[in-house]
Amino acid sequence: MARTWMARTCIALSLWACLATTVHAQRRSPGEPSAAVSDDARQRFVHGVELFDEGDLEAALAEFRRSHELQAVPGVLVNVAVCLTALHRYDEAIEVYRRYLHDATRASPERRLAAEEAIADLERSIATVTLVVDRDGASVSVDGRPVGRSPLARPLRLAAGLRVVEVELEGFVAVREELELAGGVAREVAFRLAPLDRNGVLRAEAVPPEALLRIDGVEVGRGPLERRLSMGGHVVEASLTGFRTWHSDVSLADGQELSLRIQLERDEGDATREWWFWTIVGVGGLGVVGAVVAGVLCGATDACTTEIVVPGNQGVLRL
Repeated sequence: MARTWMARTCIALSLWACLATTVHAQRRSPGEPSAAVSDDARQRFVHGVELFDEGDLEAALAEFRRSHELQAVPGVLVNVAVCLTALHRYDEAIEVYRRYLHDATRASPERRLAAEEAIADLERSIATVTLVVDRDGASVSVDGRPVGRSPLARPLRLAAGLRVVEVELEGFVAVREELELAGGVAREVAFRLAPLDRNGVLRAEAVPPEALLRIDGVEVGRGPLERRLSMGGHVVEASLTGFRTWHSDVSLADGQELSLRIQLERDEGDATREWWFWTIVGVGGLGVVGAVVAGVLCGATDACTTEIVVPGNQGVLRL
C-alpha cells in the first residue's frame, strides 16, 4: 500500500506543476490568489512531499493542508488523504478523497477511479466502535488524538489494527484500553470510571498517652497514631477515665498533613477528686490518700489545649 501512496503523491505533484504553469501563463481573475500566495502554496506543497519522503507524516499533512488553504488545487487533497491513510486516520481520509472527487471536475477518469478504489479499500479496513462511558463529560482520545466527550454523538469509525482508547475525567482514575480491531467489525466497549482516592494524613497524640482515640466514632487505639483519611470533614475524640472527653471537628484537604496534640483536662465532677471522698476511706489509707489527692490537686492546674499544626502555615491554632 506504501507504493500506492507514493504513486498518488507523484500524480498530485504532476497535477500541481501543470496547473501552476497554466495559472502563470494566463491573466488572473479577481478571485484568484496573487503570484506570491500561489508561489507560497507551491513551496509548501514541495516541502510537504519532502517531509512525506522523510517519514514525518504529521508535518507533511500540515504543509499539504496549508498549501490547499492558500490555493485550492484539488490534487493537493490526494496528498492530504494519503497522509491521513498513513496515520491510520481512515475515516478522515475517506472524507478528503470524496471532497477531491467533488472538486476535481477536470480530473482524468484514471485519477477519479484511483480515488474511488482508495475509498473502497479504506472502507473495508474500518471498524465501528461504540464507546459507552458511565460518566458524562469525560474526554475520549484514540491513539493520542481527542475525539470528543462522553457521551459521544455517534460510534467511532477506526482503522483496523491495534488502537489505544483513553478516557479521562477530573476526579476520576483515567482508563486506558488497547483494542484489537478487525475491518468491517462493529464493537461496543464500556468504560467505568473509579473516583480518585483523594486523602490526607492525620497525626494525633493525646496527653496522657493512655487516652483512647476515636475517629468518626471508631476506636483507633492509644498513644501517637497516624491515619490516612479521605479528604473532607472528620470527628476526632479522645477519652480517659477521670478526664473530660475531648472531641473536635477537623477537615482535611487532598494531600494535606494535619497534626493534633490533645491535652486532656481532668474532670472536676469526678467524685474521686473530692476531699470528702478520700476522708471516708479511713485513717489507715491516709498515706495513699494524701498522695492521690496531691496528684489530683496538681492535675487541676492543667489547661486543655489542642495544637493543630498545618505544614506551611505560620503559628498554631489553639482550640
